[in-house]
Order: sequence, then structure tokens, then C-alpha cells
Amino acid sequence: MRKFIAAFLSVFMIFGITGCSKEKSPDEVVKITLAALKEGDYIKASEYINYEELMDAAGEVEIGELEGLDSQDMKELEELAALLFKELEYKILSFEEEKASAVVQAEITNIDMSEVLGEVFLQMFTLAFSGLEEEEMNEKAMEAFTESMSQEERSLVTNTVDIELTKEEDKWKINITDELLDGIFGGVISTIENMKDSF
Repeated sequence: MRKFIAAFLSVFMIFGITGCSKEKSPDEVVKITLAALKEGDYIKASEYINYEELMDAAGEVEIGELEGLDSQDMKELEELAALLFKELEYKILSFEEEKASAVVQAEITNIDMSEVLGEVFLQMFTLAFSGLEEEEMNEKAMEAFTESMSQEERSLVTNTVDIELTKEEDKWKINITDELLDGIFGGVISTIENMKDSF
């Protein structure tokens, strides 16, 4: 799942990071970015992402892998992203601004990924000794994940997140942190870490 998050973030690199047309406050930047993610407007969201932080967060994926994505791969990635963000909601609680840095505290609500990953893990466990090749297992895992995410009603989880921003050339950009990713992806990173600790 971390690999998927990295691949998803790397899509911003394909779209390219564009400039903001007008200076906005830190809380406005966060609102616009989260709204763009929910609407599937990744070009708009990319305007407000710290590019260096994005490169670090997406470092697990080689750029060559992304160049190999065809239109069908991109379509599947966008469809899965739409499932991931369909329930995304947010509320700005407060923000603190200094000369070149800011922190926006927000409540972010999304699908509870601990339930989704639990379901996927059980399905994959039953296939663990089936003799499938790694590529086939990856395909089965993505199918199980998509099926689980496509269910009409899923439990939601709300996290309070401190979103860090840096001012670059008089424009505020959001830093990609594990805390932010965990919030917008419904606790997926903390769930994976907890699964690791349980073994």
C-alpha cells in the first residue's frame, strides 16, 4: 500500500508542478488542495505541493516506472484515487503563520482504511500458498482492494492533523509528511505500521 501511495503521489510529477496565480493564506491553500483531491483535480492540487517533499515521499517509485504507465494504467490509478477520496471531508481548526513556515491544524475525515486493509489481508492470506507468481498476487491484491473500497457503506475515521507549509517565492506550499498522508488516506500508514508490529 505504501508503494501505491508513492505511485499516486508521483502522478503529480507527470502532471507537473505549476505556479499559483495569486498568493493565498496557509489555510486557503490547505482548503483548495483538499477540495481538489476530493474532486480529482490533481493538476490544481499539485500547485500547492512542496515539490522536494513530494520527491522524497514518492521516492519508492522510479521515474522510469511512471514513464511506463499507459493510458489504461493511468485510468485505473485515477479510478482508485476517486474511491480513496470520495468520502474525504475536512475542517480547518486553526493555523499559525511565521515568516517562511506555517502549520494548519485540520480535522480530516475519510474511509477507515484499517477495515479495508483487514479485509484485503484476509483475502491475500488465503492465496499466500496458492503458488501464484508475484505479479499475479499484486493483481489479486489490487482487485481485492478495489472491491473493498467500492462497497456502498464504509466506516469513516477522523484524524486531527497538523499540516506543515513552507513559503517558496512568496507562495505557500504543503509539505508531504506521514501525518498528512495518514490523515488523507484514512489511517493507512498507521494501520500498516501496526500490522508490522503485530508480527
